[in-house]
Amino acid sequence: FELLHVRSSIPHFEMAIKLLTAEIRRPRPLIVRLIREFVYLKTRPMQAGVPTETRKPLLTAADCSVQLAFQMYEIQRLPDSMYYTFLAVNLAKLAGGDSTALVRGNLNLSIASFSLPFAFDGQKHLRYGLQSAERQTAPDSRYWGFFTASSYEQASGDNDAALKHAELAVGIAKRHLLPRDFETACAQLAQCHRSAGNFSEGADQNSLVLASARNRSVLQTQLWSLTGQLRSFMQLGDGKQHDAALNATRSLFSDPEVKANCSDHNYTTYCLAEAFAELMADKAQNMEPWVQECLDVFCGISDPQVYMTDMPGLVADVLLLAWFATGDVGYGQKMKRINRVARKMARLYPAARNHPAIIRGDMALVKGQVEQARKHWLQAQKTATELNLSLNAAHASYRLALVAARHGPTPEDLPEMPFGVPYIWTRLAAYPLTT
Repeated sequence: FELLHVRSSIPHFEMAIKLLTAEIRRPRPLIVRLIREFVYLKTRPMQAGVPTETRKPLLTAADCSVQLAFQMYEIQRLPDSMYYTFLAVNLAKLAGGDSTALVRGNLNLSIASFSLPFAFDGQKHLRYGLQSAERQTAPDSRYWGFFTASSYEQASGDNDAALKHAELAVGIAKRHLLPRDFETACAQLAQCHRSAGNFSEGADQNSLVLASARNRSVLQTQLWSLTGQLRSFMQLGDGKQHDAALNATRSLFSDPEVKANCSDHNYTTYCLAEAFAELMADKAQNMEPWVQECLDVFCGISDPQVYMTDMPGLVADVLLLAWFATGDVGYGQKMKRINRVARKMARLYPAARNHPAIIRGDMALVKGQVEQARKHWLQAQKTATELNLSLNAAHASYRLALVAARHGPTPEDLPEMPFGVPYIWTRLAAYPLTT
């Protein structure tokens, strides 16, 4: 798995689960297994007084199930990921008592609640998972509790809680666990910093991941750290470091095995970075093929992952920059494509709730409908402010300020942000409006 052979590692975990659960689970088609485990999850209580010799194989199988759920999620096999999450919780309940698998399984169910709010109470599973983790002395239980809680909270838009839990996970991993756990936690902390607009801090955390992963010759977390750096450096406008990260990412993708096993999220980021590199080199005419490749992957995602909540905004920013730089109204159609994905993500994740209004404003601007654009961006700003999403509010605020500077009323200054002015907006300010 760490060598980015995600798909080829899956059969080994599946065989382990099959051997460990042969007496209690019969093979069935996925849909049957999924329904069966959901029913068990909802109807079967926690067991008590389970003998050690019975408990140990059940917990081993549950741990394998949690790992498979993680890997299936990474390669966008969401029904399989859901099945292994259900199975992990059910096996942990059969084993009885607190366990790392029960912590991780319940917190995974909190994340599943974004897609299945009618079936799961995300806050309930979050509380149960964290309380179970706090009751245990095992560092890995507490680590996974804090790590997964951070993922849930970041997608919910609760950046303060997400940062706190990610920092706790980093601290536990650094003191007690393996380098891979430290790398995973730092990558999550970097994601939380980016969502809060702390791009420099996000890049710093990804640098820690990259140094550790390179020292161990591990590809999986190298890819996570590099694509995270690309997102930070795009916002910071650090051309030198962006190019270095992009060259390293290109090197990884030269191996077809890497591309076949990476998430759509990471590949979309790579394509976006290639397009952005052309823009920074003042070769905006060369952006289009990379933008198209990015959209083909991004718009083909049927189940957007929890760590993709900032992606619609980042793609929208680059599309708007491309239009400003080229005047090509074809980018309006591309905005229409990403709006479909943005609407889906807005329904799933509170942290992405204002992106559709931003993109609708961008489409209106391309058509020359300045007042309509302003109306959509005001709505986006209002939604983000109500949800306490400062970076999302900035996406709308800067659009409003830049248009106002050309069409009136003219603002005294661009809005001040605690995290500074993202480079992408200083770049936009250099282009005259063509409407």
